[in-house]
Amino acid sequence: MRREIRDMRRWFPIQWELFLLALRDMQLADQAEVMSYFQVAGIHGRPYDDWEESFGNGTAFSGYCPHSDILFLPWHRMYTALFEEALYDRVQIIADQYVPSIRERYVAAAQGWRMPYWDWALLPKTGQPAFPSEIFSPTQVTVTNTSGQPEEIPNPLYRYDFHPVPERRQFPDRPVRGWPETMRHPEGPSLKTHSNDTQVIADLLASLHGNRDALYMLFATVTDFASFSNNNFHAGKDNYSSLESIHNNIHNDIGGLGPVPGHMTVSQYAAFDPVFWLHHSNVDRLFAMWQVLNPDAYVTPERSSGTYTIQRGTIVDGNTPLTPFRTPLGEFQTSISVRNVEDLGYIYPETVRWNFPTLGEYQRSVRALILEYYGNEIDSRAAGLAFGEAPNPAAPGRLDFISMIVNIKFQLTCDLNVVRGDLEPPAQDLETQLMILDDVIANGEYVDWRAYVKTPKTCLGGSFNVQLYFDSNSGSQDSSTSTKPVGTFSVFAPINQNALLQATACQNSIEVAGAIPLTSALLKEMAEGNLGGLGASDVVPFLRERLTWHVKVVNGAAVSAAAVPGMVVSVVSDTVRIPESEGGFPKYAGEEEVHPAATEGKPGGLGSRNEN
Repeated sequence: MRREIRDMRRWFPIQWELFLLALRDMQLADQAEVMSYFQVAGIHGRPYDDWEESFGNGTAFSGYCPHSDILFLPWHRMYTALFEEALYDRVQIIADQYVPSIRERYVAAAQGWRMPYWDWALLPKTGQPAFPSEIFSPTQVTVTNTSGQPEEIPNPLYRYDFHPVPERRQFPDRPVRGWPETMRHPEGPSLKTHSNDTQVIADLLASLHGNRDALYMLFATVTDFASFSNNNFHAGKDNYSSLESIHNNIHNDIGGLGPVPGHMTVSQYAAFDPVFWLHHSNVDRLFAMWQVLNPDAYVTPERSSGTYTIQRGTIVDGNTPLTPFRTPLGEFQTSISVRNVEDLGYIYPETVRWNFPTLGEYQRSVRALILEYYGNEIDSRAAGLAFGEAPNPAAPGRLDFISMIVNIKFQLTCDLNVVRGDLEPPAQDLETQLMILDDVIANGEYVDWRAYVKTPKTCLGGSFNVQLYFDSNSGSQDSSTSTKPVGTFSVFAPINQNALLQATACQNSIEVAGAIPLTSALLKEMAEGNLGGLGASDVVPFLRERLTWHVKVVNGAAVSAAAVPGMVVSVVSDTVRIPESEGGFPKYAGEEEVHPAATEGKPGGLGSRNEN
């Protein structure tokens, strides 16, 4: 079973030690070895070399990985499975080398070892850091070596040290070329620069609540695989939400945008950062949970965005080879062959099918866990009241409306206080929040709000973020006055520093899209007395006056959406009925109302360009 990284460390310490030792061993392997860390990480993008006789098409300027493509999730599932296999083999070898007095325990633990994942949307437990410190802070970790003695080793989760540093032909892009190690939110382009760990944590904290809301909305509303899996926009697409879009937020938060990007922000180099593997194991877990709820939905024929082996525009489907990955018989894996994680030798804590006598009970269990892990404030609170739970804001594990205003905000501000030193915990007014809850739910229904963003993917020379705010200065597009971040739509793209190639890339760019939930941010405005309710008569004028956005590009500069050809930001609402049974999802009416007046007159706003 794949386990959350914090659970592995706490409850399975021997597997945790074996993981660190095996990862360190893989990173130290000769970079020319086919199953070395360098070679496996290089499958994703640079150095654009053939891997295991899976030959490129001669024209693609990309790695094997499909992004903004219907093969995105199946391909990355197989990619993490390959990485897991490489580590598993090393785990077995290392366990067998322990001294006889403890060898049996290590060998037994090794046999059940699987790749851990990092749930980046999980709220921290009281008194615990928001994110695993093992990933983001220590440069040294202590393990029990094969002699049975404690030993400090470089933390293999924190960075990868190149040995040797790749040649310019392998890593041609500045500032990545020449860096001796992977970087996260680097402080500058110098070869002697350092990762800015404090900024990474601050960015992840700022995105945490929005990522949770987006995940819950995705699970609750999207039943079509093409929409769920990837962010490629095409005519007739009726849902902007996708797992790929949320996944992009984590890439850009960790790699950083400005003053220069780190490895995780640049698609050609992202897989060299060790956190990539924990991140994508979690993406695969979320994919597996969605599959439980939508067992009949899967890959359908669509045009590919292009990879190292697939020409752009090629029709791909469930039988398309997931190059360069092969079955034990030497044939290429396909989306069909990797559809079930059990066939690849692992499961997740939420996907233990044999614990449930019927599919319906299994699905109810997964829905209940999604509500517990990621549920939005209104649905969680309403479900608790509807099914007999007393209003108790201190109840452990409840992610309810009061938690949003009090516990979550308190936790985030306390964590931010550690890294910034300038924030105070918020006031706690339980009665006010209960009154607001009564106001927004009428006859078991409420109005849900979200922003949609559609934009060309490759017009800005690399990854970028579209950042939404509630502005305190009546709709000014000056981000310096925008004191209330609302949410972010991240675009994860290859870096391109050649002006001629960049112009061509923009001209030929596909469009990508994403959704930013607004309801939680609007509830906070209600709690602060700035908004009267969630009805259109209150929200549309508020958004017209206060909603603003800017685009943050790969060097950290903020540019107007007007500078991005074809970018459109719109606002929609939908009526939602709270769950009618325990373990159920809210019911969206599916009749979205578009509100052009909320964005009209703003750069890139729907109503300004009359686009959909």
